[in-house]
Amino acid sequence: MFDWDEANLGHILKRNLRREEVEEALQDPHRADAFAYRVADEWREGIIGMTRGGRLLHVVYTEHDGQVRPIHARNAYRHEAREYFGR
Repeated sequence: MFDWDEANLGHILKRNLRREEVEEALQDPHRADAFAYRVADEWREGIIGMTRGGRLLHVVYTEHDGQVRPIHARNAYRHEAREYFGR
């Protein structure tokens, strides 16, 4: 279901995140849509989601061939947390 390689794993490790946390945030049933953008011919989606451990993350990802490929993840900013909790 998730597509990981050295590049995207390296991005999250720089942010002191674990792969499992990013996957949990992406699967959060209460996740909120976040900023998305296009790079070349690829549309990238964004979400704000909670991990099982209570960490709120902003995750950018793309989908290919039925797999979700996380591109970037970080702790959510204060205004993103307000959006997540304030809906």
